[in-house]
Amino acid sequence: MIQAGIVTLAVNESANMAEIIRASINSVDVGQMEAAESLGLRRGAPMRHVILPQAMRIVIPPLGNEFNNMMKVTSLLSVIGVEELFLNAQELNSTTFQTFEIFLAAAVYYLALTTIWGVIQSWIERRLAAGSGESSGPGLGSRLSERAGAWRSERRGERGDGAAHRSRRGRAQVLRRARGLARRHAPGGARAAAGAVIGPSGSGKTTLLRCINHLERIDSGRIEVNGHPVGYRTDAKGRLREASPRTIARQREDIGFVLQRFNLSHT
Repeated sequence: MIQAGIVTLAVNESANMAEIIRASINSVDVGQMEAAESLGLRRGAPMRHVILPQAMRIVIPPLGNEFNNMMKVTSLLSVIGVEELFLNAQELNSTTFQTFEIFLAAAVYYLALTTIWGVIQSWIERRLAAGSGESSGPGLGSRLSERAGAWRSERRGERGDGAAHRSRRGRAQVLRRARGLARRHAPGGARAAAGAVIGPSGSGKTTLLRCINHLERIDSGRIEVNGHPVGYRTDAKGRLREASPRTIARQREDIGFVLQRFNLSHT
């Protein structure tokens, strides 16, 4: 009976969980995959190192809720005679006739199980948010402490001064970092050549840059970087043939490329 119950829950929940996982992966911006490819990541590396870590933070809340729901749905297994909490409550009720007390105790058990899982799920979400550099939502105790501290500062008249001081300090740190990046954009102090592609919207500026990195295939012509065509090789008859994925990834490692959208970048 236990095996039948496991198969029943698996068939009932697998479609929903598969759809949750699929939707989480699809919710990651397509530009993330293109950015990973532009960095020279090969084969399954973009999915493993770029897409799945971002999808994991998205999939945990709905997947955890589905697991929480599955724990309560196990009560349906009592229909096929699986010895679980709800069936034991029914058998005990048939002998004692204390319906309210017995099913109230069963409800408390279900509440305890779902509450424990909710705490575990919240901990997992906070760990994933902390590992990604995102700010996770503070707990109830932290929020109450912050509110109490803000209320005390407001009464002492210190709230405005402290906020202004933090704002000035944060602005100074950002400006220092920006100036540091500007000084280091040319390693060794060497003078770097710069070019500009100028044209109206829709004239193909981004498409040209994507072709240089072989994110777009060219229909005709030839693009070379350091004297070599990117993404193509020349056969014995002098015709261009598309290079292997390994060769293309190796060429992309030496080409700086920044995507138009806010995605991964390689400069």
